[in-house]
Amino acid sequence: MATAIMKQKEVPEMDDVEEIISKISEESPYRRHPTQKRTWMTVPEMGKLLGFPFKCR
Repeated sequence: MATAIMKQKEVPEMDDVEEIISKISEESPYRRHPTQKRTWMTVPEMGKLLGFPFKCR
């Protein structure tokens, strides 16, 4: 019975399947975005910016 059902349905070619997968992944809201470069300020830089009178060791 399973072979009869498989014979009735058309099997898409691999090129079509890959095209469908690429379209889904392009439009997906869950796709991975590239990470942004983070800019961190060190403790001595922060103290200098805020004008603290002491130096960090």
